[in-house]
Amino acid sequence: MNFFQIRSTYLCWLIIFTALALNMSTAYADDFRISGFARLIAGKTLDQQVTYEGFDDSWSFNDQSLIAIQPEYQINDNLSVTTQFLYTENPEVGSEVEWAYFTYQASPNWQLRAGKLRTPFLSLSDVIHVGYTYHWVQVPNEVNAEFLFSSFEGFDAIYSVNNEKYALDLQGYYGKHDDKLRTDNRFDIDTDVSNFWGLVATFRLEHYTFRTSYHQLQVKLTGTPADQLRDIMGELGFSKTQEALNIDDIMNLYQASVNYERLSHFMKLETIYFNSDEPLTHSLFSAYLSAGYRWDTLTIHATAAMRRDYLVDFINDEIPNDTPANIALRELVEVALDDPPYYDVRSLALGFRWDLVENWAFKGEVKKLFSPSDRLGAYNTTPVNFGNEFDGNSTVLTFALEWVF
Repeated sequence: MNFFQIRSTYLCWLIIFTALALNMSTAYADDFRISGFARLIAGKTLDQQVTYEGFDDSWSFNDQSLIAIQPEYQINDNLSVTTQFLYTENPEVGSEVEWAYFTYQASPNWQLRAGKLRTPFLSLSDVIHVGYTYHWVQVPNEVNAEFLFSSFEGFDAIYSVNNEKYALDLQGYYGKHDDKLRTDNRFDIDTDVSNFWGLVATFRLEHYTFRTSYHQLQVKLTGTPADQLRDIMGELGFSKTQEALNIDDIMNLYQASVNYERLSHFMKLETIYFNSDEPLTHSLFSAYLSAGYRWDTLTIHATAAMRRDYLVDFINDEIPNDTPANIALRELVEVALDDPPYYDVRSLALGFRWDLVENWAFKGEVKKLFSPSDRLGAYNTTPVNFGNEFDGNSTVLTFALEWVF
């Protein structure tokens, strides 16, 4: 049986039960450990017309709050197993086994892993849910885009070099991802990602960390609102329009980041470019620049971020504009192609982090959002819900309590 024909759920439980079975004997107790983390996030917007990241104009806890447990078992000197159980109310993340993989240390420089792994799209991908590890309440979602799935089923190989002057990590991976993508809180889309592979290079020199990565994925989406219209176009013989309403193509993501870290201050820059030739999806460019200063247990920081989506132009020259029926079809196609949320947002955020006691941190942030009034994809509320007076600008207050154990 092909490795990727195994359902990820069964693979996860197989690894979990392997670890638990090995741990049943007290002889293995020294090789088994459990760690975890939790976060509680609350906030509100200062505008009655909008919702953002699940927040409206009244104080509430959002669905980014979560708790996770991570058992690890060292089977022998070279082989270990790691799992992570995540519970959250966030429908885009879901409560599930987030990690479940074997690690084989082939040599001091080579590490091989197989199972359900973290997707290395961003510099903070490995700790994206562990809020204690970074200064923000949430990683800027201008870069941490809604379609970036957090895990995949497959394998990777990591080559590492460490010496007194520098450290270098090179990672290559291959796998797949099957899940449901929830878009704009309106519908679920079946996501089939195959032939998913990428390369990641991380270079550390004194106080600097440089990271760059490339990711390629074959993406097929079904269950979109355009599916029925696509089938109608096929029945009517409009093959070009039918193809435009179909998402089944190779897409690419490029990432680069620089991190400067000292005991008293830091600066982070990260950017991604996502390229898609499908009219129903967007290409995008996004980035953030963040800097902060630490006084003992208190950190003050500021972040500027942006995201701009680029639509793929589709010239509808196939459906004739000669009858009321064809005019209506053309309008339906235009609406369908314009339906995905379109982002054009810039933001400024000021925040603090207070390390209360060991392993506990309290954080707060005020974020100002700027968007053109006709490009409101950054908000959860759909455009039909906006009044004519809304100018696309809003302010969000958030707080978080973080814990690791």
